[in-house]
Amino acid sequence: MNSYDFITALVPIILIIIGLGIIKKPAYYVIPISLITTVAIVIFYKNLGIVNTSLAMLEGALMGIWPIATVIIAAIFTYKMSEDQKDIETIKNILSNVSSDRRIIVLLVAWGFGNFLEGVAGYGTAVAIPVSILIAMGFEPFFACLICLIMNTSSTAYGSVGIPIISLAQATNLDVNTVSSNIALQLILPTLLIPFVLVILAGGGIKGLKGMFLLTLLSGMSMAISQVFISKTLGPELPAILGSILSMTITILYAKFFENKDTNNQPTKNIIPLSKGIIACSPYILIVGFIVLVSPLFNRIHEYLKTFQSTISIYPEANPLHFKWITSPGFLIILATIISYSIRGVPILKQIKIFTLTLKKMALSSFIIICIVAISRLMTHSGMIRDLANGISIITGNFGPLFSPLIGAIGTFLTGSDTVSNVLFGPLQVQMAENIGTNPYWLAAANTTGATGGKMISPQNITIATTTAGLIGQEGKLLSKTITYALYYILATGLLVYLA
Repeated sequence: MNSYDFITALVPIILIIIGLGIIKKPAYYVIPISLITTVAIVIFYKNLGIVNTSLAMLEGALMGIWPIATVIIAAIFTYKMSEDQKDIETIKNILSNVSSDRRIIVLLVAWGFGNFLEGVAGYGTAVAIPVSILIAMGFEPFFACLICLIMNTSSTAYGSVGIPIISLAQATNLDVNTVSSNIALQLILPTLLIPFVLVILAGGGIKGLKGMFLLTLLSGMSMAISQVFISKTLGPELPAILGSILSMTITILYAKFFENKDTNNQPTKNIIPLSKGIIACSPYILIVGFIVLVSPLFNRIHEYLKTFQSTISIYPEANPLHFKWITSPGFLIILATIISYSIRGVPILKQIKIFTLTLKKMALSSFIIICIVAISRLMTHSGMIRDLANGISIITGNFGPLFSPLIGAIGTFLTGSDTVSNVLFGPLQVQMAENIGTNPYWLAAANTTGATGGKMISPQNITIATTTAGLIGQEGKLLSKTITYALYYILATGLLVYLA
């Protein structure tokens, strides 16, 4: 292998590492510079040609818009509508009424509700909202941030209605359900262990597990089982959503029937009528319903709606792109939101206004995502991904799978996005698998598994937490606390991927 090819292929990645991780410049500066550099490399060094370079960028732009940016915009639109109609406040009040036990609150608010928000929205909502709820319920702000950052890990693979895994499958040309089920298998151990870490922290040490072991185990199992079975049968859209609903249900039932209550120290409850609670949750109920309805579980509907898609060949000799219209999570989320709030009498013009504001708010983030996907496609079509994979394969040899989660974690640490890490490094993992003769699905899954650990220490996620908690300036202190948990997480998943 030509060492110059490997070094040249590293240049866009090194620029991102230096720009985001060392100089700490905003992504909207760093990523376009990396894209321009990649364009120069593929034209002048890899001789891709101006036409093929343009086609690769167009392919990346289309993949970045649909479904990736579309799903994220749709999810944030739903959240903004819920915020506008005070539904989020109602949900907060419902959760705060369940228990006064700090450990139960952490399992319900951080683990259960946080994973639900990750599943339906992602993009920082799974940290920001639980942090604000925990602080409102009397938790120390720094501790609330730490808890929510540790929580926001394994479910991020299935965040924003499965978009990280959908994007990974699209970027690597792998079957989405197969790669999703491989990810679920790798995430079983972290998903089971994280609730124990949260309860131990909330309870002041191992003693915090006293009387809570079974509930903590069930909280992890509800998510792990959902990820394993639902991802295999229905795909990556619903595991985090349905698993978190099951986890919250178990926690609420435990608090109601089995918790030892101190009747002299019970807070005054703001009772929320059942009907009001259902109305507040109605957009999310409808989203889940629509996604289930168009899934393979209802095969006739699924097969019919699959016909509403377009297939476009953009880059020569590359697999065509398939654009699913009606079954796209982004379309379903927007449809469910509009129907839900229209039934409640919210004027369509107001909904359009909030959607327009969401588009403006997400425009820069969407541009960054499009640039990242364009870099990925340029590197793939020019052979730079192959050069990187060959170099890493030579350096790591048969120990390559041990480092696969670390590669994914670096991607999320730098960009703040599991989705972007998958698009950027997913093809690299598949090429590495081919080089060493191992299962490409397993290493592609390892990228996502590692990326979930990197989410814990992502500067973007940490900034969201500190901003919400009013702790701006303490990002470094919070990083120094979370990095130990993240390193254990990444090391454990690396060993799991290598030994399995």
